[in-house]
Amino acid sequence: TGTGRLHAGFQQLSNLVDDAQAARIYERLAASGVEVHVYGTPDTETTVPGVTVHEDDTEEMAQSWFVVYDGGGDPDRAAALLAHELDTQNEYDGFWTYESDIVARIDAYLTATYLDDTRAAGRQAD
Repeated sequence: TGTGRLHAGFQQLSNLVDDAQAARIYERLAASGVEVHVYGTPDTETTVPGVTVHEDDTEEMAQSWFVVYDGGGDPDRAAALLAHELDTQNEYDGFWTYESDIVARIDAYLTATYLDDTRAAGRQAD
């Protein structure tokens, strides 16, 4: 859509860096005009052109996968995937939604917790 904000959590940032195809996808999204934020525990140096990287060494980040798109001003385009790793490795519980009110709540939480918080200020690669 060339607009809006996208949040994507990878548990460990190496999950993004080690997948060159995924990194290219997020780079292309950022180049299209979407504000892209990626999150994860800082287990590797992470630079993706145009993408703001948020390193956060918390249990929440280490156990969560998510992709949240605010719809770019169109609630019909808003979508979110949110999954939490269970006690067994590689098993998750979560949901996918197009309900714009739920997407807005997740987006607001991520923004308040990780974008508006000076302790977790991200850095953007040029």
